[in-house]
Amino acid sequence: MILVGKEEKSFFSEEQIRILYTLANQASISIQRLQSLLAKEQTRVETAIESMREGVILLDKTRHITAINPRARELLPFLTSTDKDVYREFGGVKIEDIIRLTKAGRHQEIVIQGPPKRIVEVTASFFGKDEGVVVVVDDVTEEREAQRRIEQQERLATIGQLAGGIAHDFNNLLTSIIGFAQLGLMKLGTAHPLRKDLEIIISQGQRASELIRQILDFSRRSITEKKPLNLSSFLKETMKLLRRTLPENILIHWEIQPGDYTVLADPTHIQQLIMNLATNARDAMPNGGTLTFHLKKVLLSKEDVQSYIGLSPGEYVMLKVEDTGCGMNDEVKKHAFEPFFTTKSPGKGTGLGLSQVYGIVKQHNGHIYLESEVGRGTQVIIYLPFFKKGEKIPRADILNIPKGEGQKILLVEDEELVREVGQNMLEKLGYRVLAASNAKEALQIFNSHQGEISLVITDMVMPNMSGGDLYRELNRISPGVKVLLVSGYSLGDEIKKLKAEGVIDYLQKPFQLEVLARKVYEALSVK
Repeated sequence: MILVGKEEKSFFSEEQIRILYTLANQASISIQRLQSLLAKEQTRVETAIESMREGVILLDKTRHITAINPRARELLPFLTSTDKDVYREFGGVKIEDIIRLTKAGRHQEIVIQGPPKRIVEVTASFFGKDEGVVVVVDDVTEEREAQRRIEQQERLATIGQLAGGIAHDFNNLLTSIIGFAQLGLMKLGTAHPLRKDLEIIISQGQRASELIRQILDFSRRSITEKKPLNLSSFLKETMKLLRRTLPENILIHWEIQPGDYTVLADPTHIQQLIMNLATNARDAMPNGGTLTFHLKKVLLSKEDVQSYIGLSPGEYVMLKVEDTGCGMNDEVKKHAFEPFFTTKSPGKGTGLGLSQVYGIVKQHNGHIYLESEVGRGTQVIIYLPFFKKGEKIPRADILNIPKGEGQKILLVEDEELVREVGQNMLEKLGYRVLAASNAKEALQIFNSHQGEISLVITDMVMPNMSGGDLYRELNRISPGVKVLLVSGYSLGDEIKKLKAEGVIDYLQKPFQLEVLARKVYEALSVK
């Protein structure tokens, strides 16, 4: 309202009155336009705040809410318990303390225990002349979980490298232990009193070898024989085995939609994976419960795989194994995939179950993570690349294994005991053996016996020159030389490359007499 007046009658002339009316009308129009602009601006700001990913709360001087967006409205009940509409603290922290942190370029982290558990970052700043406060609440739960997974993957990769090196050394020891015991057994009669002792040594050595294989699975260095595998039918067949092995008070369900679930996988390893997960679930449900297997095909985008190390966008088969057991706390989840980590009492487990599962998944170019809460069960989620039909996977035929006929073999091994037991085994099989402790010595022997050596068996990991480099040098001297590589862990892509160059095959330590015999015979049979 604009009021212009004078006590004297007829003080304003008609012209002045007309001008005043014009000015009043112009002022009214300007005010209306300004009000319209302010309303539009307020609507624009409110729309922007409403659509923000972060929660935004505007407080006046008395700390009453003047505006709040949906995200903040969702989180507010978890951040404060006030019932008077006055907000002087969030997550038990006074708002003045949050403002001081914000001025220092930091935020207040608040953990909402849930369920579900959430982690939020809160900042606060003064605005306006009346000491109003704008509070921003950012739910960073997914970001922290992605960061935790990446850190876990990096930590497990480091542990895997260490475990693989240790396993390689143990395999060298087991090769000599089992080998010498088998050689000793061959020299004893069936009624000899030491025969049983040697059989126990061999049996326990093989058990130790299985333990090392689990470590190699974790470190992704075990041997796999992959082929197209329909995970749907394979899972259903494995369920039959599980029903016979799990207690009756554990119900087994599966949820599998019709479709193609083919992956390129080693059936033995995948069965081991399923059995390990089922065993873990059984131990988490001592009083019974439900074990559910979910299987579906998913398409992961570039954004989906950002927090999954090693995964590329594309089609995947997702296997989710879910139990209704006791669940895990955050500390247990952090170490769940690490070898030898276990919450079971001594003698109840090796702590290699989940770590072996982790390694198998990684060997199959997949990804694994788990979700769990104490008292609410555990979900293990696995992504395996979908295999498109059409590609042929070569398979080796198993041959009958006769003994040698005096062929000369060059054996190269830097570990003395492994070299000795390997030489004894080969001689027992009917071969003549030339032994070398390193690549340099092997080259000298090879040059001295050119044309006489039918096969070279060499360790892959040796000082100064590896088995692969030795093969290349031998092949330069004598093109087409037959070489069989030996190592304590899988060589992965390296052995594929060497086979493409001409290496005959690969032998895993610790090897037993019959395995060595078959590999040597197959190598010598190659034209």
